[in-house]
Amino acid sequence: MSGIGKFPFVNLSNEKLDFETLTVGKETVKTVELRNFSLVKAAFSIEEINDDGKDKAFTLSIKGGIIKPGGS
Repeated sequence: MSGIGKFPFVNLSNEKLDFETLTVGKETVKTVELRNFSLVKAAFSIEEINDDGKDKAFTLSIKGGIIKPGGS
């Protein structure tokens, strides 16, 4: 996660996503929650970065939006 701002008011609910027990070729769903600790709304966008253009190991159901003050 990276961002631009004066203070780090938006953070992730998980420090780490653990896929160590997932067998190759199988799927799982993980939920990552963004929390906004500021008193104003926070806009976010998520950009998928893929170095070789071949591996689509991750898909995202939400790629941007607005987080209400104190919300997630």
